[in-house]
Amino acid sequence: MSDSDCSLVDEPIRIEPPKKHDTSSAQAQVPTASELETLLTLSLLDEHGQKIEFGDVLNAPAKDSEKTVIVLFIRHFWCPLDQDYVQEVVDILRRLSEDNGKKAIPEVVLISNGSPALIAKYKEIFDLAGKKGSNLKVKLYTDPTCRTYRILGMENVGEACISSPYKSYVKHTSTIGGIASVVLRAIKVGMPVWEKGGAIKQLGGELVHDTGIQVACAFAHRMSDTQDHTPFGDVL
Repeated sequence: MSDSDCSLVDEPIRIEPPKKHDTSSAQAQVPTASELETLLTLSLLDEHGQKIEFGDVLNAPAKDSEKTVIVLFIRHFWCPLDQDYVQEVVDILRRLSEDNGKKAIPEVVLISNGSPALIAKYKEIFDLAGKKGSNLKVKLYTDPTCRTYRILGMENVGEACISSPYKSYVKHTSTIGGIASVVLRAIKVGMPVWEKGGAIKQLGGELVHDTGIQVACAFAHRMSDTQDHTPFGDVL
């Protein structure tokens, strides 16, 4: 799949050197200025299969307003552990929404690597569009090429040498229970199960970007195994 120029902004985004962050491993290194510059030009796909550049996703809707955007790279759409993680994200954002009233809640973007045809139903499972009374507006895109994952140094299962215990967000610790949960959710919303869920071995991670005229990465974490997302409360 080739990338094409589809920038939604008129001016080039200036890159700010990464902020200093106390890191102890490659999993926590923020992207270099060069990596970030490349990342911002890579294409994602929306639920209609239309391309949008990563930099435009971070800066929408206003390129000149400063804000923080949390980007969560999840694994394939059928991963039960990542569905547990997305559920935690939604639960925390919903609580923040209720506590803050009409105040803005953190802007969150999810990125997977499966077919864009799965995005709409995946959003419906977790009410990411806030159609059930909340003011959640979690964006979801996909990168079937996994180029954004690779530029960020996110590895495949088996490449990382660290094995972590189950994190607090994991609710389905048995394989059978996890698969059953995924199947039931897919049936409930009529998910097109024939579509490609994504790269099974690809791991994800979390980034926190400070955006506006300049873009900087303030926090990064790359998964070392399939249950190694940073709990969303810690990301906040």
